[in-house]
Amino acid sequence: EDVRSEEALSQEEAYHDALKSGKPGVDAEARWERKGKHYRYGYKKHVLTDEQGLVEALITTPANSADTVVFPALIEKSELSSGVSVLADKGYCSKKNSEYLAGRSLVDGIMLKAIRGKTLNESQKAFNRVISKTRCLIERTFGSIRRW
Repeated sequence: EDVRSEEALSQEEAYHDALKSGKPGVDAEARWERKGKHYRYGYKKHVLTDEQGLVEALITTPANSADTVVFPALIEKSELSSGVSVLADKGYCSKKNSEYLAGRSLVDGIMLKAIRGKTLNESQKAFNRVISKTRCLIERTFGSIRRW
């Protein structure tokens, strides 16, 4: 038997009604993201690692934030010397980010993304293959992070 007062019961009911009708989660900063056919509510981790996979910089953003916008801030958090290659996946591909790397005297290793309606040519595909072979070492870091 529930020994709570009528007021306590009505407060609990109002609380649960507010949860159902309000935002999808309690976290006010998390956002929805769609990737393919799947929807996810939460955050993204933007990680900069060295060639051994050790984390040098990390930024957490709402899930709906664009990767291209976060890229310069991620580079700023690390102390990369000029001439260092910066490898990144297609999510960070933008003219602005390539210009940013050139302005900091860093080697652009951002994978190329096909423009809607056009495919990458063979040299661009070869460039992406070279980068992806090296990036597989870094992807292990993400596997370790998921186990935390």
